[in-house]
Amino acid sequence: MQWDYGPVLVDLALSDEQQALVSSFEQLLLKGASPEQVRSAEPTGFDEALWGTLTDTGAVVMAVGEEQGGWGASLLDLSLVAEQLGRRAAPAPLIEAQVAARLLASVAPQALDPVLEGEVLTLSLHPPVGGVARLVPAGAVATSTLVLDGDRLLLVPISDDDRQPVRNLASAPLADVSV
Repeated sequence: MQWDYGPVLVDLALSDEQQALVSSFEQLLLKGASPEQVRSAEPTGFDEALWGTLTDTGAVVMAVGEEQGGWGASLLDLSLVAEQLGRRAAPAPLIEAQVAARLLASVAPQALDPVLEGEVLTLSLHPPVGGVARLVPAGAVATSTLVLDGDRLLLVPISDDDRQPVRNLASAPLADVSV
């Protein structure tokens, strides 16, 4: 049996709310991540003023569900914000923080308070080897990281003594982190 549904039309246009989100982040980053500001953030790849502006606007907590104190943004909304960050090469680990905050909210929402207050949270992409998580995105500036150690997900605080920044061509705030 063959089904004929006729042509299927899909509207891929952004909603008014999504267009406003894109526009607001575009304007924010035009002011806070100009080419001069991005260059001045080298070699750490982190601009504290921009981070403060992003956290003040709720850019991290937008990734967290409303029931945990966030905005409950969709993955599309987060992607639209990520696109704007990439356009400006913004020196702030927002995407890492959003992903980590979303994960933390799903497994340990009681640990979210520091993140909701603006601390930099990241996640280790690789399990630690010999007590060191290598090439942790934002590890050079984060105050804590989520680390998968065997079948346990750990929230590990990061002090300056625990991190070894890794020089890289993009001046991203990568670091090897002792866990």
